[in-house]
Amino acid sequence: MYRMIMATLMVLVLLVATDAQAVNFSGKITLVQVTGNGTRFFISSGSLSLFAPAEHREVLLQAFFRKAPVDIGYTVTPCPAGITGTCGNVNFVNVVASNIP
Repeated sequence: MYRMIMATLMVLVLLVATDAQAVNFSGKITLVQVTGNGTRFFISSGSLSLFAPAEHREVLLQAFFRKAPVDIGYTVTPCPAGITGTCGNVNFVNVVASNIP
């Protein structure tokens, strides 16, 4: 009986403890906005707002100014007040050098 209860609890713990799935975006950044929450990178095609940590911010800014396509991996997070659409925190950025004009 004890083993069955422990096995059931283990299964329940494994079902509850799921990792957040990373999502990818490929394309160009439409708008950059500096807010109290950090730097927001907006992509209008999917109404996507991404917030980048310092290590990715400069790369994304240069890609925006040069209108270069980027590949961005992000984790979906709740949007701050006043922002609609999908929001996320950037995990990785890839800019292909040949795409920079």
